[in-house]
This record gives sequence, C-alpha cells and structure tokens, in this order.
Amino acid sequence: MHPKLLTLILDTPLDNLLGLPQAIQIAYAAREALSAYTHRQLQQLLVSINGMIEAAVQDQRAKADGEIITRQDERDLEWLGDAICYEHLLVPAGMAEVDERDYYRVLALYKLGCAFSDAWQENRIVLTESAVAALMEAQEAWLMAELLPKRRPLSEEIAEAWHHGLAPDPEASNEVRQARSQAAQHAADIRHANNRQAKQRALVLYFEHDYPTIEDAAATIARQVFRATGTVRNWIFEARRARGMTTE
Repeated sequence: MHPKLLTLILDTPLDNLLGLPQAIQIAYAAREALSAYTHRQLQQLLVSINGMIEAAVQDQRAKADGEIITRQDERDLEWLGDAICYEHLLVPAGMAEVDERDYYRVLALYKLGCAFSDAWQENRIVLTESAVAALMEAQEAWLMAELLPKRRPLSEEIAEAWHHGLAPDPEASNEVRQARSQAAQHAADIRHANNRQAKQRALVLYFEHDYPTIEDAAATIARQVFRATGTVRNWIFEARRARGMTTE
C-alpha cells in the first residue's frame, strides 16, 4: 500500500474527481470524518491497516492445511474485515485509540486514490477496469464505515452501568464479546473456504481447457465461478508463475 496514493486523494481538488461516480461525496465525507487526524497520522493508520491485513492473511495460511494462500486471493476490504474480526487491531504510536470505522474510512480514501491515479489521464477521467474495481472497493469501504456502530470500550460500558446503580459482571461481558467475535470469525472462515473452492475450480477449468488469451480465460471462468474477472486473472497469473510459465 503506497502512502502517496492516500496523500494524492487528500490533496486533490474535489472538482478533479468529477467523472468518478460518488468519488466527490466519499472524499468530502471521509476528509470531514477524519479531520481530527493530521496527514502524517493518516499515513501511519494506512501502515497499520497494511499490517492488520498481513496478519489476517497469515491467519488464513495457518488454517489452509498447506494450500497456497496469497493476499491477492481477496480484496484488501475483505482482509481488513477479517483483521477486525480477529482483533488484529494495530494502533500507531502516539494514538490512544482508533475507532474501527476510521480504519474503513482510511481504506476508502486510499482506494479512491488508487482509482483516481489509474483514471486520471491527460487532465481528464478515463474509467479503466482497475480504476472501476478500486472505486467500487472505496464505495464499499465507506459504506462499511457508515453502517458499523461505534464500539464502546468495555471499561466505559461498565462505568456507565455502575453510574446507573447496576453491578455488571466484567467476566460475563467479556464472554459476550468473545462469543460475538467467534461468530464473526466463523463467518470469515466460511467465506475463505468458499473462496478457496472457487479458486481451485477456476484453475482446474483453466488448465483443462484451451483459451485464446489469459484475458479470455479470466472473463470466461469468472462467470463460472462467480468471481470478478480481475480476481480470476490474478489466480491464473499466480498459478502460471508457480509452474514456471510466463504470464503473457
């Protein structure tokens, strides 16, 4: 993840985003929501997000029983969701706490930067496949930030309960939180298992049939395994490299 792409979208005039659907709304809203952070802190958050994603990838590798798992198997958005489920939360030095929604907001801005970088050609927006994919991920990341409720620290919840004359059981509260986390982790594991099955089927289809080009193969197979063309293309490239084949 390149911090310069985050800086790019933070510094780009909103007018330049015309032509990227919903880009102006996302950029404006995210900048406002993250206004308490400096540009340097936002870059540090992006580094933390990258570390969280790598931790989520390692988790899945540990569960894959020898199967090759790469970061390209999922989008950064899905990996970040897994990292949050597994509580791989990295907080940059000097920050006491980070709202989980801010991780998604920073990711939304970063992906918007990726989309703008790909689409901005000769002072105008040209929508390419990679730009559209990054834009869609930015939109979904922002939506996640908007839909997630703010998670209150357990200590704050207990303090409020005491204030209202209640005597909460910290261990019971922890058990509830752990149960919720385990349910989310189970859902993530199911999604990854389904994705691995789709990947296996896609590669079987690719190597058992002849296709004019890798692009044709990716487009055809994507419809059969219900995945994005770009995702299947990455799987094919990875498999060809593993077999010592060219990626042309």
